[in-house]
Amino acid sequence: MINDMLEHFSVSESMQLIYSAIMKACARYLAGGITRNHAANTVITICKNYTTRAVNEGWTVKGFERDYDIEISTAESYFYTNILRIGEDGFRCSPGMMSDKLYDKLFLKEKTDDTQPE
Repeated sequence: MINDMLEHFSVSESMQLIYSAIMKACARYLAGGITRNHAANTVITICKNYTTRAVNEGWTVKGFERDYDIEISTAESYFYTNILRIGEDGFRCSPGMMSDKLYDKLFLKEKTDDTQPE
């Protein structure tokens, strides 16, 4: 389910879809329609349905914004900045939609004047 989300949506947009699914499951539980365990189990189904509908119906999903008062983890910073070399795009862009851009950055070296034969 997460892989499907990230194929089409950024991490922040996926977080929004998950948050919305949790809120919907909680609302059903609080309305008395389902048990607590059933509410927890429906979150995955709701996420899948939201993802499918968002893709098929062309939804614009507003992503979560990063809380800049909280420092990002060293691992996240190193991964996005040094390994993938995409910085903040790691949070804002879909990994699936960035696959070509990531491939180019990771595996293709740009020729510089220093590497040109004389």
